[in-house]
Amino acid sequence: MSQFECRTVLDSQSTGINGPLYFDGAVIEAADLTLDRTSHTQALWRLRRYLHGWGIVAGLTARLDTPLQGATLTVEAGYGIAADGEEIFLPKPVLVKDMVDRLLATCGPNAAGCGLNEEEGAAVTPQTPLTGWIVARSGWTHAAPRAGLPQDCAHPGTNTSPTRACNQVTIELHCDLPQGHDTQTADCDTIKSIICGGAAVPLSLTQAEGHILVLGRINWNGKTVSYSPAARRRLLPVSILQDFATQCLCEPPPPPPDPTPDEPTPDPPAKPDQIWVDIFWAWPLFKHRLGDDFDEQLYLDTVQKLQDLFIHWSSILEDPEAMLGQVLADEGQFEWFIDTTAKMIEWLDGFKPTDVDLSFVDFYETHKDGLQKAPETLHFFDDLYEKVMDSQLALTLQDLVGGDPEALSDQLGLDPEVIVMMAEISLQVVQAGSEVKF
Repeated sequence: MSQFECRTVLDSQSTGINGPLYFDGAVIEAADLTLDRTSHTQALWRLRRYLHGWGIVAGLTARLDTPLQGATLTVEAGYGIAADGEEIFLPKPVLVKDMVDRLLATCGPNAAGCGLNEEEGAAVTPQTPLTGWIVARSGWTHAAPRAGLPQDCAHPGTNTSPTRACNQVTIELHCDLPQGHDTQTADCDTIKSIICGGAAVPLSLTQAEGHILVLGRINWNGKTVSYSPAARRRLLPVSILQDFATQCLCEPPPPPPDPTPDEPTPDPPAKPDQIWVDIFWAWPLFKHRLGDDFDEQLYLDTVQKLQDLFIHWSSILEDPEAMLGQVLADEGQFEWFIDTTAKMIEWLDGFKPTDVDLSFVDFYETHKDGLQKAPETLHFFDDLYEKVMDSQLALTLQDLVGGDPEALSDQLGLDPEVIVMMAEISLQVVQAGSEVKF
C-alpha cells in the first residue's frame, strides 16, 4: 500500500509562482518564455528573503568629501538584498557632486512639483534646514530593439521591441524614509525564545518597499552638510558568523608548554637481574636436582622479592647480609640461598631460553650417541621414542626433566623411578658436550 493512499486534502493555496509547461509541437509565445524566467526569479527572491533575510551584506557605504555646500557624495561598491529578495549589486563606486544643491532642488520648498510657501515673510533661502535619504535601487532597462512580424501589410520597422533586459543599480535621493525601512528588529527575549526555546520563526510578510535599500541620511542645517548611516539595515554573511563562532565564542586550545631543556634527563627505570629471570624460566630443568628436602616455595618466593626490589646477584655477593636481610631474617638461610643460587648459575652456563622447549623427539635424535653410552637404560629411551612417535605426543625436555614423575607415570605408562632415572641421564647427556648444554 502506498504511503499516500490514506490521506485527504483539507485545503490548498497558491504560492503565487506560476510557470509554463512545454510539449512537442506546441506554439510558444514570447510571454511563455518570459513567464519561465520570471517564475525562477521569483523563487530565488523568496529564497533569499526568507532564508537569508534582507539588508546590506557588504560595502555600500557613503561619505561626503566636505561639509560645505559643494560637497560630493561617494557611495562605495557593495552588495545587499532588498526587502523583496532582489539583489542589489553595485560593482564600482559612484560619485554624486553638488549634494546640497540636489537636496534643495529635490526636497526644498521650491522643489519642482512642490507648491511654494506663500505665507508673508517666509522667504525661501539655501539656509533652510533639510533632510534627505540616500537609497540604492535595483532596476531594469530594455535595450537592443529588434523588428518583429508586422501587422497586416505594415513595414517591419514599425513593429520593434527590445530583446535585452539589463539589470542596473541607481543611487537616489528620497525626501522621506521609504515605508518599512526603519531598523527595528526583534527584541532579545523573542530571539532567545526562537534559538534556545524552540519557538517557531514567524513568517514576516514585510510591508517594506521592495527593490531598494536605505544607505543613510543626509542633513543640511543651512550652513553645513553631514551624512549619517541612519536606517541602514545590516545582513551579516555566513562567513562572518562562522568566524565569530570559531574565533570569538570558542575557546582556543591551550598552547603547548615551553620546552625545558635545562631539566636533567630522568634515569631509565631499573631492570631486574637476568639471573633471576633465567632461574624462573629454567626452573623445571633442574629443580629435581635440588633434592626432596629442598624448600622450593621458599626459594621461589625469595627470588621474587629480590626481583621486585631490583636487588641484583652482584649486589648480594658484595654484601649478603645487607641485601638478603631485606628478605630473609634467618642468617643460616643466607649461606644456603647463596650456595644454591651459585649451583644454579653453574648449571645455567651456556643454556639458552629456547632449549627449554626442545621436544623429546629432537633431543633423542640429536643425543642418541650420548644415550648409547648407558646401554642399560637405552631401551627406555627407545621405547619412549616409539611411543611418542606413534601417539604424536607433545613431550618436551622440560616435561621429562622438570615435570611431576607421578603425573608422567600415568601419561607415559612408566614407573616414576624410571622417569627420574631418565631425567638424570638426559641432563648428564646434555652436559657431556653436545649441542645443548646444561
